[in-house]
Amino acid sequence: MADNKPACRFWLSDPPPSTNNIYRGKRYKTAIYETWATRAGWEVRAQRQKPVPGRLRVRIEVPFRKNRDLDNIKPLLDLAQALGLIENDNRVDELLIVRVPATRATVVEISPMEA
Repeated sequence: MADNKPACRFWLSDPPPSTNNIYRGKRYKTAIYETWATRAGWEVRAQRQKPVPGRLRVRIEVPFRKNRDLDNIKPLLDLAQALGLIENDNRVDELLIVRVPATRATVVEISPMEA
């Protein structure tokens, strides 16, 4: 993201579960995912973020181990959508994922795309 302050910025103490731990079969969310989503949802609600409408730019800092794929961030976008912070994750036009040390929190920054 440029030097502009994001319209929405939230942090989570726990990174999202691996994509392999989200679904059981093709349709059923796992208990691991449901537990994370519930805890993460309350954590984000407490931060009182405002929705960001329209086309989006998203920057995610996530403390994944070095051997974990960086593209395992779908739960974060799903969470933002479920909480009404974004209309739909298909509105994301630009996505930057940054691996940070394991001691850091997961940070999601959402900004509108500039015209």
